[in-house]
Amino acid sequence: MAAALCTWGFRVEATDVLRNAHALAPHAAAPRSALISLLEEGLRAAGGNTSLAQWAELENLLQRSVVESPLLAAPRLALATCLREEARYLEAQTAPEMVNASELRLRAENLLRDAAAAEPHLPAPRLALAEFLLESLRYVEAETVAAAAVRSCPASAELRLVLARIQFQLLRFEAAAKTIEALLAIAPENGWAWFEYGKILWNSFDRADSAVERAGDLSGNDRALLAGVAQQFLYDLDYEKAAKYYERLLNLHPNMWDNFVICRHYASCLKEIARTREAVDIISAALKSCRLAAKRAQGEGLELIKREEALLLSQAGRLDESFSALQSIRDVAAPTPRYNRAEYLPRTPERLQRLAEIVDSRDVFVLLQGPSFATFAARLHEFADFEFALPLSILFRRLNRNCDASIVSGYIAFHSAWVHSRLASRTRQVSRPLAPKFGGGKSLRTLRAVRVRDERKGIRRSAR
Repeated sequence: MAAALCTWGFRVEATDVLRNAHALAPHAAAPRSALISLLEEGLRAAGGNTSLAQWAELENLLQRSVVESPLLAAPRLALATCLREEARYLEAQTAPEMVNASELRLRAENLLRDAAAAEPHLPAPRLALAEFLLESLRYVEAETVAAAAVRSCPASAELRLVLARIQFQLLRFEAAAKTIEALLAIAPENGWAWFEYGKILWNSFDRADSAVERAGDLSGNDRALLAGVAQQFLYDLDYEKAAKYYERLLNLHPNMWDNFVICRHYASCLKEIARTREAVDIISAALKSCRLAAKRAQGEGLELIKREEALLLSQAGRLDESFSALQSIRDVAAPTPRYNRAEYLPRTPERLQRLAEIVDSRDVFVLLQGPSFATFAARLHEFADFEFALPLSILFRRLNRNCDASIVSGYIAFHSAWVHSRLASRTRQVSRPLAPKFGGGKSLRTLRAVRVRDERKGIRRSAR
């Protein structure tokens, strides 16, 4: 009956039928499994508009499966996945609920370790544990788990792929390249392997276009891979290719037109290749989607959406409205960022304070973000007499000059609301990715350039 109701589109009624069936036969696996599947689909569809009661119901069902199958890894993996998703949900809420998020992550880790111990010959539990440690920025532990898993299951392409990603984050590009090459030897049509290979080549200062394009050709209808390929070409300012893959993504998955971030990136590409009318229409539609999402969002999710609204308005040339949208973040943001989160480096407040002092003390401050660095490097000869300070030794070879790297240590990124609010400040001359070319013998005393990752939140350790 539940299956028939689902077929007819009555998912709420089907869920109630399965709840009744489970209540009548709590030890029966079939109705519980079907109910779990429906609840998971409902949570995915709801996005951020879920309640703790919905998570609790799913968690209880999965916990019962673990109890009834204590020797199997699969129920533990399913429960660990649920706990990780619930933790992400709680992390976007208020500070008291974040304590529960930490507890959920600890439970998820213990479940993954138990699953790997229960069936050590299976690659899935070790893969899930390595991915969990990678997501938690515990790269050394993640590499140990992934490397041991690859030795145990050498035919697993997924394990080799996650090992390469971990090595990439550790900036061990040569080891990551060897791992990917070994993967491609056994799975030459693996699109994700080609994509990771392109990222490794790019960071090793080799040509990466062909590897990334190969990934796009092998992407099929994989929306995540298509979006990654498009973003990579956008990062490299190859707007034609970026637009090509964004267009393919939107054609294959029409519901992605509701994704205002993807639409903003696509519009950026179209504008650069003289398809301005299309870009204007896309930005207008994306703004509507963005504002609709803002009505349903709260907490940190609302902060991020308002940031996107500001970017869309800026791209539409409506700068005053963009500034107002940024200002409105103050009404919903926490008083201070949550520096106790795992993705923040030690001494984050001190680092941010030091950056503020740098901005205050310079004639010009250039924040190089994403593709801006490629443009800046191409025009570097125009700044021959300027003093530079970059925090990343990995970029020194590109600059081919002496740089003072003492300002900020490490590879850094910032809480998005903080950065964009600072950039939007009308009392500062900080908005251009490049300083203009000065003539008439005029020169600036100092140019300070800091390359900053566009991450969702926090100062993070990251390779790219």
